[in-house]
Amino acid sequence: LAILAGQGYLMDAFADFAGGFQSPEKEKSDAYRAAETAHQHRLKTAMAQTGAYDVFFITDQGDIIATAARESDAWTNLAQGPYTDSNLAEAWKKAMSKPYSGTAGRVIGDFTYYEPSSAQAAFMVMRFAPGSKARGQWAKGESIGCIALQIPVEAINRIAQSREGMGKTGETYFVGQQNGGWGTLPFCYL
Repeated sequence: LAILAGQGYLMDAFADFAGGFQSPEKEKSDAYRAAETAHQHRLKTAMAQTGAYDVFFITDQGDIIATAARESDAWTNLAQGPYTDSNLAEAWKKAMSKPYSGTAGRVIGDFTYYEPSSAQAAFMVMRFAPGSKARGQWAKGESIGCIALQIPVEAINRIAQSREGMGKTGETYFVGQQNGGWGTLPFCYL
């Protein structure tokens, strides 16, 4: 995720989507449609490269301004919209409370049911760091949003069920915070 967040072409794509979304017509504006034509393939490429189910661009205000999968969460607001209590919104809020330097601003949420995808999913969210070839608000050294990956449970299960390099006694456990405490689940319970 840190590598994706530092890619100039994704920063440019984010800035173009954000610029189009700021118009009164939002995702229906000519500027937004031009950004989609120019950059939608970049989101799909990032999705394929990472094995993510979806890739999101989210503004500092919580607007989901672009998504590769374009489910019902597209163009909604995580601070005030229908998914404000979702695990994506929770991960975004945590990421926004962190600095955007290196991996310090990265948040990985727990797996829970995510209604727009009708499936269990976790989210990895990271704020965009200002680049050296800045444009727009980055020229002022300000963050304007986050990139998020939706991690499907199947991807984690493939890793957990791999026995490669573990010998006869190796096991894989997942650790996550549930009900205010930390616990572990063997991979067979996912």
